[in-house]
Amino acid sequence: MKADAAAARPLPPAITVGPVQTWKAEKVSIWQAGVHDNPLGQRLTALMISKRIVDSAVPMSLLADHPNVQFNYYAAGLGACAVEMH
Repeated sequence: MKADAAAARPLPPAITVGPVQTWKAEKVSIWQAGVHDNPLGQRLTALMISKRIVDSAVPMSLLADHPNVQFNYYAAGLGACAVEMH
């Protein structure tokens, strides 16, 4: 019975906070659905943050200065990177 009751409860909405709350947080969790960035941009941003590369031209890379950032991806929205000849 308890499992059924828990499954019936709706999930809480995602929360967006400002920069002050972000820097005060113990952990920053980024959820990317794949609709705002191109596939290369998503991978580049994650690489920059993981290698602690900060560049103001890539605003999300500023999170490289935060000690605990976790990326989560919606696999179906991640897309593919390919080389094209022009």
